Amino acid sequence: MKSLKKSLCVLTASALLVTAPFVSASSPQQPPQPAVSPLQMVIASLNLSEEQHAEVISLIEDYQSDRTKIDMNSAIELKKKQVALVTQPDFNEAEMEKVIDTVQATEKSMVMQEMRLKNNIYNVLTEEQKEQFKTMMKSALSGGK
Repeated sequence: MKSLKKSLCVLTASALLVTAPFVSASSPQQPPQPAVSPLQMVIASLNLSEEQHAEVISLIEDYQSDRTKIDMNSAIELKKKQVALVTQPDFNEAEMEKVIDTVQATEKSMVMQEMRLKNNIYNVLTEEQKEQFKTMMKSALSGGK
């Protein structure tokens, strides 16, 4: 039961991540701000040489072109299927598990690609930069604590 709750939370979070750009795009009160990820902040603080900077940019471009694309139509259909399954008189756990497995497989692929990018960037750094990278990534992962 606990695993199912966790999976449903992951599924809901995934749906929010998928739909968040549309919600923010529909409310133009503020001018768009460039998103700065924790990784971007870490990279900016490392004082990379020109060669390192070029290599990191190349790694990021490769990551962006190769990363798993989110199929919005598929995500919407999965959400509809989730709602349909939840609103049935008899809960079809096997079908819900299929929906959850689909979402988790996509998430796993995306996280793996991001971790591979971080490792590739790490391997471009000097020993001093690697220590700084480790410290900053730990801080970013713990919410700046």
